[in-house]
This record gives sequence, C-alpha cells and structure tokens, in this order.
Amino acid sequence: MQDNTVLYEYLTGYDHLQFICDVQGLPKKQLLETADRIGITSYLNKKVKNYSLGMKQHLLLAMAVVNKPKLMILDEPLNGLDPTSAIRVRELLLALRDEGTTILLSSHNLAEIDRVTSSILFLKKGNLIKENMAEFEQVRYQIAVDQTAKAEKALVAAGVPVELVDGRLHIYRRDVALSNVLQVLERENIVIDDIEKKVFGSEERYRKIFTEAKADELVQV
Repeated sequence: MQDNTVLYEYLTGYDHLQFICDVQGLPKKQLLETADRIGITSYLNKKVKNYSLGMKQHLLLAMAVVNKPKLMILDEPLNGLDPTSAIRVRELLLALRDEGTTILLSSHNLAEIDRVTSSILFLKKGNLIKENMAEFEQVRYQIAVDQTAKAEKALVAAGVPVELVDGRLHIYRRDVALSNVLQVLERENIVIDDIEKKVFGSEERYRKIFTEAKADELVQV
C-alpha cells in the first residue's frame, strides 16, 4: 500500500480503481464490490483534490485490495483516520487475514498492533526478533488484600502460582481461574481490598526486549 502522493488530484477515486482493473483485467463488479466494502462509494466519483486525509487512506486501501492479493505490505494504515474509519479499516484487515491474505503491517502504535496481528517483529541493532503474541499475551490479576503474607501462603498451598509485587498479589497463569483464587482467600477469611485486571501484550514485550535500548536504536516492523 503506497502513500497518498501517488494519487492524482484531478482524477476521481473511480478513475484510480478503474485503471487498476483495466491493467489487471478485473471486472467492474469487483471494483464496485471493493468500493462498497471499504466504504468509499459515497465519494467514489469525486476528484481526489477534494478528499480528506482519511478519504485518501481509504482509497489507497481499496486500490491495494481490489485484486484480492495474497500478500499486503502496509505502512501506518491507520495514520490520520478518525475513530470510526480506524475501526472500519481494522475490521477489514482482520477479515482479509481470515480470508487467507498475509498482511505485513508497520506501525508505532503498539495498542493497534495487538488488535490486528498474531506475530510481531522487532528490529534491534540489525537483529530481527520475532514474537508470537498469541503465546506471549497474558492476563494478569493484581489483588490487594489485608493479609498479604497469609494470602500468598494460602494460594501457594492451593497450587496457585503467585508473585508478590509492591504489596499486591500477582496472578498470571492462564490456567488459573479467578473464581478459584477468590474461594481460597474467602476460606482463609482474607479481605480483598481491590482487584485489577491487566492484559500484557506487545508493549510489555517491547519493554522487556528494549529495557537498555535507546529510542533511536529501534525500528519496529
């Protein structure tokens, strides 16, 4: 997917898509279906010079997917989009992935990376680091209680892996049900003051990998 400098302002969105279809021998039906899927039908016949940045991003995306590619390389595809447009593009990327399209996406927004990717690549000092986020992502519960030492001992005795960090109990194993933890604490008459749920994803992995790295030493792909 290219940036919007490749668009011709005196042409319409339809003109751009029609050119691609003509070159690749694609039917007009495929053009119209793509426009509808991306959500650009309402301004398809307007000249690009009248497009907003978000509208240009949508047109570029339509141009990239009109031929139903097996591989897409996207650089910051959500840049400049309003929340509604960003959601639409994110859902489209997920749908394309489910349909068998391989998508290589570059972004500095780690929260968005978590939403649309299954694997992530970090580049550190010329070394490529690949992470399977499905394996790394964790749900961690941080629990504050009135008797920390007693609670930790009771949970360990019950076979619940627990870490004590800054006076709070950290439960991080996927196979541990929160309901079981609460039952153990209740049985020991331990009062729960607070429970906080945290999802650890690519940002936490980034912090771990680049703890000692300077910002200018990192390029994420």
